[in-house]
Amino acid sequence: MQYLVNWPIYITLKNDNAAKRRNQGIARGLYNILILLLFLVWTSYLNINIEIDTLVYYTSPSDVCTVLQSIKITSEILTFHSSETRPVRPAAALDWVIGFVFLFTIGG
Repeated sequence: MQYLVNWPIYITLKNDNAAKRRNQGIARGLYNILILLLFLVWTSYLNINIEIDTLVYYTSPSDVCTVLQSIKITSEILTFHSSETRPVRPAAALDWVIGFVFLFTIGG
């Protein structure tokens, strides 16, 4: 849930610091699919005593989410590496974005 609350702030700060005008269409759709898969995985944690068929049903989205999150984090790090930071924006905003990627990576 914390991921969804911080997402609009994160996108705004990232695009401003990367000197982008708007989000890319295909990336935005992929991120929305990732969020839906994360909700599916999150609901699997609510069930304690689940049968093997249900466990298999929830395992495949978990694997897909792992791959998509790895791709997303790599993409974000490359965006920061190749972007020109504007001196108008405070350094605290960029620090917040980098901290968000770091905490998202380690699961905090």
